[in-house]
Amino acid sequence: MEASLSFTLFLVLILLLYLLFSAKKNNTKKNLPPSPPSLPFIGHLHLCRKPLHRCLARLSALHGPVLFLRFGTRPVLVVASPAAADECFTTHDITFANRPILPSRKYLLYKNNTTLDFANYGPYWRNFRRVATVEVLSSHRLRSSSDARAHEVRSMARELLRACDAAADGLAKGSSRRGCSSLR
Repeated sequence: MEASLSFTLFLVLILLLYLLFSAKKNNTKKNLPPSPPSLPFIGHLHLCRKPLHRCLARLSALHGPVLFLRFGTRPVLVVASPAAADECFTTHDITFANRPILPSRKYLLYKNNTTLDFANYGPYWRNFRRVATVEVLSSHRLRSSSDARAHEVRSMARELLRACDAAADGLAKGSSRRGCSSLR
């Protein structure tokens, strides 16, 4: 009984060592940019403080202009230099054109990733982009819809002023307050 227990523990130990070394070997095969030390499961989230852009700037100053991070299980590439960003968007643009495949996209998006902003790079996306730029976002269409857009902006500004006045009335009862009406 005791021998079988020790044999089982030995096999589990061998399996864990194999998984540990195979995981390290798989990481070394990938040509990834430098990365600070991470924690299991949360990755580099323990390094992030508010405001995020300053935190990422500090990390890129320590580790270089191109940095690989993991936010939980999601890989994140931080590009902090203009030259590297130019290379990402010109030389390697097709590599960065696809969006991450998330399980929620199947249920939240229209017809399983068929919108312009979430469609993967390919013939469908190129055709969709062509139609959007030529038909929907052409200068003629934008000029013809400028009145409607201006009306919507004015009505949104009115709604914001009403909400601001209502919030000021609720916060400062009876005190000498300056409401949002003074902004008009």
